[in-house]
Parts: sequence; structure tokens; C-alpha cells
Amino acid sequence: MNSIFSVPGYWMVSRVRWLDVRSILALLVLTLGAAGQLAASTLRTQQLVLVKGWNAVWLDVDPVDDRVPAVFDPEKVDVVARYFTPQSQVRFIEDPGEKAWNAPGWSVWYGPTRAEAFLSNLHAAQGGCAYLVHARSACTLGVTGTVRFRPLRWNGDSFNLTGLPVEGTTSLTFARFFSGAAGRLGAQVYRLVEGSWQKVSSLATTTIRPGEAYWIFCEGKTNYQGPLELRFTGGDTLNFGDSSNLSIIELTNRATAGFEVTASIEPEGDLPLIRAVPNLAELKTNPVPFTGAAGLGNLGAGAATQLRLELRRAQMSNAAGSAVIKFSTSDGIVLRVPVRASLQ
Repeated sequence: MNSIFSVPGYWMVSRVRWLDVRSILALLVLTLGAAGQLAASTLRTQQLVLVKGWNAVWLDVDPVDDRVPAVFDPEKVDVVARYFTPQSQVRFIEDPGEKAWNAPGWSVWYGPTRAEAFLSNLHAAQGGCAYLVHARSACTLGVTGTVRFRPLRWNGDSFNLTGLPVEGTTSLTFARFFSGAAGRLGAQVYRLVEGSWQKVSSLATTTIRPGEAYWIFCEGKTNYQGPLELRFTGGDTLNFGDSSNLSIIELTNRATAGFEVTASIEPEGDLPLIRAVPNLAELKTNPVPFTGAAGLGNLGAGAATQLRLELRRAQMSNAAGSAVIKFSTSDGIVLRVPVRASLQ
């Protein structure tokens, strides 16, 4: 009986197919290499500072490894819960110790040492979401993940469990953050204190903390993003693609007071970007390499400005590149926009 290996022409066909496979594998390696380079440029490590007991945290990066035990170290954390907003008004759990995790909208992960571990139904942690985290002791968790631009989204006539985009040491109060919001958005804010939710009694003097999540009531519908609003084409990423060389990011101050705005690029050198700087003396703009931090000036209440960017594609050293533009205000707001480009 003839075997398939004795069929005339099989070796040639097999050799051609093997060459094809080798070509495909080589292309795949190059693609994955470029993708890895792309991903590395848009990675950031967020530090979550936890107290012993219950914490309400806001995760603003998409974890590289999104398994709950990989994000929240089981040696330090034994319960993680996430609220998935239903299409109805929200009743938040006043005391996480109630363990009312079977209420609509809640999913929970229990650490392997907990008797309830087999009841876990929360398997992945995503960025742009709030979590209730029970820490065994005070600790800090570093979560490495991909940066995405995520505008705040509000569920109308309901409480929303969310964080606010601040970083570092900030003096920004809830009243100042929501000063430009219509209606009563931000008029009711609850903060988790020693394991129970407590209403913030003075919005005018209480400052917002980085990485912390709050229950915030939204009356009616709104798309309010906070004091600094960004607009650009591309959804969660500013993408030059393989042909466009020009992009504009619009910045608007929605608050009732002015602030300084700074734009910086992270990391430097990955994308050859040029920004247009106004030259008032000659009534034109000058092209300046976008490196380090660039002051965009004072943005008054209700005022708007633009960051105009040009990609010098011919100067790209790799087939694909990426970076992150960080926008900071003098009162502590921080917004990040990933930028990507490719040669083909």
C-alpha cells in the first residue's frame, strides 16, 4: 500500500508549504515584536495604597495579566468585589461587611484561604473600573497595565461607583472638580471610611485622593468629564495609522476657575512628534520637537486651546511606535492619551 509520503510530488508540495510556514512564522515574529514594542510604550504601573480592611479603589490601567489573583496579591488581599452597573437605580452596600454580594450587579472573588472561595464569580480585573478590596494588612500593590483614554461615564438618576482622574499630592476638592457640572452632579458623595460608607459632609474642603473610588450621585444625564475636557479623533487612542501625519487634541476648561496645563510625552523618542507653537510676533506657528514637558499656558474658565501634532514618519526607527501623552493641570488633574503610528 502506498503511503502519503510515496505520492509523487509530495516532497515538493511539502517543501513549498514548509517555506510558506517559515515565512508566516517570520512575519508573525516581526509582528509580535512590533506589537510588544508598541505595548511596552503604553504600559504604566499604578500604585494602589491599601489600608487594613476594606478599601474602595479605582483601577485606571488594563492589567497585563487580568486574572484577579494576579492583580490583587492573595498574600495581601482576600476579597475583591466589583459592581456591574444595572439598568436601574443603584443601592450601594453601606457596610461591605454585610456580605450582600448576591445583590444584583455584584461579582466577587474570594482568596483561596477563605471558606467561600468556591463561590467566586469574579475572574478578571479591568481598567476603568472600581473595586472593593479587603486587605489583610496595610500594603501597596503595583498594577502594571496598558494606558487607555477613558472619559467618565455617568448612569443618570443613580449613584455611580467611580474614581476621578487625579494624581500625586493634590488640593482639588470635590466642589472644585464638579464646579462646571450642570444640575446636581457631585452634590452627594460617599467615601469608604473604616469599612463603612460615609457621606462627605463638606465638598468644599474635602480633597480627592488618587486611586480611590466613591459613590457619586448623578441627577439626570450628563457627559461631564471634570475641569479638563479632551477631544480628539480616535476613541481611546490617538492613532496616526499608516498614512495620517497630523492630529489635533482640543482642551477645554469646564470648571469655574482657571488652571495651568502641561503636556508631556512618555516615553521620549519612541515617536518623532512635532508640536506647533504659536509665534505671536510673526503671526505664525513654529514646529518644535515634542520632548519632555511642554507648558500650554493658563486655561481660563470656559476657555479652550489645541495641541497640534505632526508625525515625522520618515524619522521612525521601527515599523510601529507608540507613546503616551500626559496632560496635567496645576490643581492635580491628570489625563493620559495613548498615541500610535505605523509605517504600513
